[in-house]
Amino acid sequence: MFFNSMIAFNGNELDYYMYQIINYYNQGNINSTEIEELIAGICVNYVFNSYTKNLKYVSESLKLLDRVPMTPEVFTYKVLGKYFENISKNNKQDNQEIREFLSKYGLSSIVNMLPLSK
Repeated sequence: MFFNSMIAFNGNELDYYMYQIINYYNQGNINSTEIEELIAGICVNYVFNSYTKNLKYVSESLKLLDRVPMTPEVFTYKVLGKYFENISKNNKQDNQEIREFLSKYGLSSIVNMLPLSK
């Protein structure tokens, strides 16, 4: 439920819940594909929300996403995580390639929502 309702929370609430998630799952509690997919989605949505809300745990969220093993279920989330990392590194070329890749494979709706910079 948290994954789908982040837009309804203010920045302090998102930070509080994300802090709890980061602390719990940094202790190695990611133990199933379903949890991996959920954590990956939460991390990406949290970072996405940081573009409209002042959030504290963006880099920690991206690090947690990095720890999620690459599987088909989390592939898109991992790519989006790299996209957000590239923004912080001002790596426009890689992000253009990610945008083109996502568009080519039918994910233009996602591309249209992605920020170009912070």
